[in-house]
Amino acid sequence: MTKVNIEELAKKFGRLMLLCRYKYPVRAEKDLKEARQLGLTGSSIKLLQYLDILGKCNIGKVSQIINISGSRGSKIAHDLQESRLIRKIRSATDEREVLIRLTAEGKRIVKAISDYEISQRKDIIRLLVREFSEKKMKVLSEIADSLTFE
Repeated sequence: MTKVNIEELAKKFGRLMLLCRYKYPVRAEKDLKEARQLGLTGSSIKLLQYLDILGKCNIGKVSQIINISGSRGSKIAHDLQESRLIRKIRSATDEREVLIRLTAEGKRIVKAISDYEISQRKDIIRLLVREFSEKKMKVLSEIADSLTFE
């Protein structure tokens, strides 16, 4: 088994992520018509996406996960509730706690955003294939396979 220099691999992976993010940005909030019409921001999209993964949770937890302040998370949650993308509910275990969850419309929007981002990433990969050698693409594919979880 070969010894892997984690620090060097992290630097290279970080450079690749920056290349993809800045050279080929995927900005659903600007490019996807539905997201623009709803006035969604990058943070509100992240909140919706994490809420889709988590099911229901409190605003503070999801705010912490997406690295925004609690007050900013509350403002975003309020706006998303006004747009009928999320619903606030009381916790069954502690009625002082307010949880948020996606509505059916919220789930539909998250799916539309995810579908858009996947199609954009496919285009980015096509561009990378032109720039990278076959050997480098095989390594990237193996890394991606090892990072996915079931």
